[in-house]
Amino acid sequence: MATTALTFDLYRVLRLLTLDQLDQSFLNTNCTSTHVNQWHKFAFTTLRMKSQMGGRYDFSYVDRTGKMPSLINVQHDPIPAFDSNYQHCSFLDVTIDRARKLLSQDKTICVLWSGGLDSTLVLASLVSEARYKDQIEILCTWESIMEAGSLFDNVILPWGLKIRFDQTRINMQSGYTGDQGTEVYVSGSCGDQIFGRPRSAFGASFKNKQLLDAPWDQGYPQDFLDIVAPSVSVSPREIVTQKDLLWWIFFNFTWNAVCNDGKKMRPTSIAKRFENFFESWQFQQWAVSTNSYYNQTDEYRLPQKQALAKLINYPAYTDKKTKTLSTTWKSDKSWFMLDTEYKNHYTNNQTQQSGQ
Repeated sequence: MATTALTFDLYRVLRLLTLDQLDQSFLNTNCTSTHVNQWHKFAFTTLRMKSQMGGRYDFSYVDRTGKMPSLINVQHDPIPAFDSNYQHCSFLDVTIDRARKLLSQDKTICVLWSGGLDSTLVLASLVSEARYKDQIEILCTWESIMEAGSLFDNVILPWGLKIRFDQTRINMQSGYTGDQGTEVYVSGSCGDQIFGRPRSAFGASFKNKQLLDAPWDQGYPQDFLDIVAPSVSVSPREIVTQKDLLWWIFFNFTWNAVCNDGKKMRPTSIAKRFENFFESWQFQQWAVSTNSYYNQTDEYRLPQKQALAKLINYPAYTDKKTKTLSTTWKSDKSWFMLDTEYKNHYTNNQTQQSGQ
């Protein structure tokens, strides 16, 4: 029986496959030897590209369109079709709708707050819509407060929310003691996938607009295009420039990794209650259907910052805060897959069922 994964490390899986150490039940039967060879070349090329600028999520490439079969069986979300109705829908509208739906579960919502733009918008939208503030808790680290700066003292603290300084990863030295068994854990993940990240391993700085306005396939190696090009042809949002391509890589190819990153190496009971705020179908629909701002401004997260500015009156943060890599956690070096049973697989042939 084939093992279905939630996410995996492309490079380690390829190495295990080369060494003939990968359980054949993991393999996707639709992935032919030709496809495997293409993935090998792609991995070599992306490693070389990544050496110029590292990326935390540039390891689990899954083509959500299905044009390029995944190496192993992966459970992944389809991509919405273009919907013109969303052109009349603001990012704030979608954000508030998402917050209301989470709150309607009538459970305590524990926000994994990093201090960055994504998780701060999550927190602010939930606070604005919550009938009772004690329904919302904050799970953070001291690094979260440092990144948020004066926003923490002037905005976050006055909300009077319960704040916990716990770690939920099962491979962390500091223990996790705060869980009551019923909370819904909400992260700010998938924001990069909705907006893209112009400064990444695949593109020049966003300030170099001349390069980003070049044709989408200009300057990329053929081994890279062999994997990417088939999916570009069926993107619901037209891919014309390299700026468009960078969005597509994040939205299509790294979506799976980011959606499931929060579930890796966490207790199963928590992984089952874990949600990414920006993963919803409505946010995805907005991303593929409402992109006119994207070619009109160099502020690629403008709708997000505008939404946040309407929820909190603190220009020192909403106007000045830039996108950074907020989370420093990295998975175990021997990890290569998380399956649909929330078992973590390692290159030492061990599997680890997350705790209860």
